[in-house]
Amino acid sequence: IQQSPAFLSVKYGASMKLSCEVTDAGSTTPYMYWYRQDLHKELQLLFYSMTTASVDPSNLGQFTASRPDSSHFFLDSTDVAVNDSAVYYCAGSPHSDSNTDILCTKTTPALSPSHFPVSVFLYLNTQHHTSSD
Repeated sequence: IQQSPAFLSVKYGASMKLSCEVTDAGSTTPYMYWYRQDLHKELQLLFYSMTTASVDPSNLGQFTASRPDSSHFFLDSTDVAVNDSAVYYCAGSPHSDSNTDILCTKTTPALSPSHFPVSVFLYLNTQHHTSSD
């Protein structure tokens, strides 16, 4: 999993876009997920996608997610709020399906540090500067 940017600082009310890419999926289409973790709280699932162009839920407040192809998953917000400051994680789950109507089994590779998602911390600048002439 490659997630970018690693850190993001945006102003209150601005927009943001986070990108996630699965680099070693081979010929499979992995399930992909966006999570959020607020300070001192548990992970919260925001969006998941089992296939290209399919994301659930379709939106979550000002947040939307999109999956234009099998290896990319994007998280967007058009109006960032102060309480959106959190750590955002992207995750991928490889799987195989021999018969999509009947069976889908999840296979997990051996874990190494490269299989853990990279966090993105969103800092919000709420200070308004005024100049006096």
